[in-house]
Amino acid sequence: MQSFQALLLALTVSLGFAAAQVGSLGRNGRPTNYTVYTFDQPIDHFQTSPRYAPHTNATFKQRYWFDDTYYKPGGPIFLYIGGEVSGTSRFSNLETGIIQILMNATGGWESYLRTDIMETRTLSRIPQPTTCGFSRPSRQEQTIADNAYFAQHATFPNVTGGDNLTAAYRPWILYGGSLAGAQTAFSLVEYEGLLWGGIAASGVIHAVLAIQQLKEIFELGTLTDLRDFAMTIAFPLGAPMNYPTNTWQELNWSPPSDNPDFFWFCNNITDMNASANVTAMDTQLTNYTNGSAWTGLGAYANYVKEVIVSACESEDLINTSTQGCFSTHNQTFYAITDNSGSRSYLYSTCTEQGAYQMPQARGTPSLLSRVIGLDYTQQCLTAPRLALIDGGSDVWRDLCYHGRNASTRYGENQLLITGGGHHWDSTGILNLSGEPDFIREAHQWEFRRVKT
Repeated sequence: MQSFQALLLALTVSLGFAAAQVGSLGRNGRPTNYTVYTFDQPIDHFQTSPRYAPHTNATFKQRYWFDDTYYKPGGPIFLYIGGEVSGTSRFSNLETGIIQILMNATGGWESYLRTDIMETRTLSRIPQPTTCGFSRPSRQEQTIADNAYFAQHATFPNVTGGDNLTAAYRPWILYGGSLAGAQTAFSLVEYEGLLWGGIAASGVIHAVLAIQQLKEIFELGTLTDLRDFAMTIAFPLGAPMNYPTNTWQELNWSPPSDNPDFFWFCNNITDMNASANVTAMDTQLTNYTNGSAWTGLGAYANYVKEVIVSACESEDLINTSTQGCFSTHNQTFYAITDNSGSRSYLYSTCTEQGAYQMPQARGTPSLLSRVIGLDYTQQCLTAPRLALIDGGSDVWRDLCYHGRNASTRYGENQLLITGGGHHWDSTGILNLSGEPDFIREAHQWEFRRVKT
């Protein structure tokens, strides 16, 4: 759940229409690239709210893409809110993922879905200073208002009737996963009557401040702040903020979408056949362990040195905020006014979302060092035609509708995928019958909800 949202609108249908918006086809016959379009989106949707004073009437160029491969005139528009990343990184969901599945499944149905991608305001380079006080346009209510405004004013070049496909003429159905799942849910609540329906997958709708969850040995001796050190060696677990390697969250049932770094990490730190120069480090802290070896310390340190520390281009830069390095205390760095998705995402977590990985309370075993406290990192909802789907093994489950801290969920518009990870339903393989049973059933459930 890091960095920033793209909005994917899914357009289904294309018999006899120009398809300039679709690029070359892959081996599976599906498009792999799409023409980018821009949309004039207001920076400030709330001109009377003191929260955003001083106000501006300016707009920014919001990017969007669409796929009309399955398009036939009529039917609803399917808006995919991709979440946390650039729009281009979500093309796979148009090619073989949930959007393609829904478009293909409804091809013989009286209604047809359209699919587009609309990139979030943070990644469309909204013109704004990015110091904390001036990142207010990145608040979630502005992003949610973007969804509604786009649904009211969007046009689709080279598509017959493309000027009359707004929410005034067609039902709009939203889909989003993770942060975008929460934005989907809140969009349906806030703009009921304008937006027709939506599916929120692993939607982190519950905002909390924290999630509970030596230097030289790790070649990090130049890091001056102990908390930076603790965060750096926790990167393989996810760390408190953005992290350089893939973690439990990035595991996936589909091999092309899977990133097994977490298992590589586990295999390395539990290697019983590690070389002597690695295991020798297990005894380097015996002065602090009553003379006992710290089994596995060397393997852990070796992994961090080889995979994490090596990402910093020079040992001289380890204690800086340079990309790939490890200090978080360079105030000059945070005063830079360049836009970036990660900077805007960090601002939104500080002000609204929270969800930081934090250590357990004292007296309880903790994977994360207790020096990483709040001074370092800093509700349930329903709406008509809002479906909520989560994964039983999702690392973010307790922030979602099916959180273990919530009451038992009932009803036809909710589904918990037993054994599922972080919005695993987003991924597809162009062969529904070849999917694992639990994923296929989830996709069929989503199709039934859309059809209903």
